[in-house]
Amino acid sequence: MARVVAAQVAPWIGSTGLEVVFRAAGGGWTESRCPVAAVLREPSGGVTMRMAQPCWQWLTARLRTTNDANCSGVGGGQPGPYGAATFVENVPGVLGQAQPGCAGFWCSTQPGDGLLHGDGRLLYLPRPGEALATTPRAVLAVSEGLIVAENISELLFTGLTFEYSTWRAPSLGADGRSGGFVEVQAGAHYTHPSPDGSWCGDCLGRSPAALLLRGARRSVISGCVVQHVGADGVAMLSGAQGNNISRTSFNDISGSAVAIGSIESCPPTERGPCYIAPDLQDSGNSVTDCSTVDTGAEYRGSAAIFVAVARETTLSHNDIGDTPWSAIAFGWGWSLQPVTWAGRNSVTRNNLHGMMRLLGDGGAVYTLGPQGGQPCLSGGPDAPFPRNSSAEPPSLIAFNYIHDAGNHATALLDHGGVQEGTHSPGGVYTDQGR
Repeated sequence: MARVVAAQVAPWIGSTGLEVVFRAAGGGWTESRCPVAAVLREPSGGVTMRMAQPCWQWLTARLRTTNDANCSGVGGGQPGPYGAATFVENVPGVLGQAQPGCAGFWCSTQPGDGLLHGDGRLLYLPRPGEALATTPRAVLAVSEGLIVAENISELLFTGLTFEYSTWRAPSLGADGRSGGFVEVQAGAHYTHPSPDGSWCGDCLGRSPAALLLRGARRSVISGCVVQHVGADGVAMLSGAQGNNISRTSFNDISGSAVAIGSIESCPPTERGPCYIAPDLQDSGNSVTDCSTVDTGAEYRGSAAIFVAVARETTLSHNDIGDTPWSAIAFGWGWSLQPVTWAGRNSVTRNNLHGMMRLLGDGGAVYTLGPQGGQPCLSGGPDAPFPRNSSAEPPSLIAFNYIHDAGNHATALLDHGGVQEGTHSPGGVYTDQGR
């Protein structure tokens, strides 16, 4: 439970659908959210806000253990001005007092947010002079995924529009429980608890995607539009190889526009070399000549393009703008895996602008952990690494146009601006790797 100021929340008693957003709770690069199970009047006259479980347990555990031994120094997010509750969404009584700019949106406390009551009412604040008959239509997405393609080859999507998917897992369930969205990094969040309640790299997952290519080979998405989706746009993982996304625009994406690779392939709690069989490696995928606008619309710690552990990935000639956190993020596992099969990735000739608008500790191109230049893991996870073993070529980040990054408030989130990791707002940030 969370005890709150009665005068502020007494009008919320009996309300449904409330969510509390915690910006930079567990790290200046994150934004978590927990549903409210109930707002109750106490016999003493006070008010108690009962937070949904296990979300509240996971969030408080994250704050307690950000710098513990299991985490090996990852994080730094202690409660403070940016770690406390930042705002509450879906507050019915605020809609009529919405700030300028909210008119014309399905919204509550933030422009662009939807407000769906438990009784099925969707509220809308009209623009000045706007009649009900001219109010834009509202589309309530039902499906959490639009396309799921597994172990297919040479599939072609061209000239199509993919829109209106949702993701209900972070919201309050019918049983009054929810894991919410307790973020650790780059959209990765808790999906189940650790045995002892501590920080757990194996307990993380990512959001679903409107288009999921699992184990796909040599498939193409070209000249398409992906928009208005409630999680990630396109995900390629579990042995996705040789696929290309080109000339496709992404707009109004709650998470990342494109996610390549799986965070499960190198859990950060596993120290030492990280290796998976070649058929399961995500390699040779490319995103070229694409544009992204308004990514991280709801899960604001998401990069516009996120690449976990992958090799020979090409990101080139893309226009990526106005992101709450990093424009492009590569890597996973921090420095706990000094040797991985990642490498030979290429980030070149992209127009990267307006990144780091809200959160900290990132950049236009942010890398986490090794990005090549490591011994080749061709012999398997238990093979020795002789001094004369071949080296995985390093990744290339070059010829990108990086401009208009961040703001003063963002800079202050970087570990106080005085320690390692003070590279934001900035261009290329190589974090705990090489």
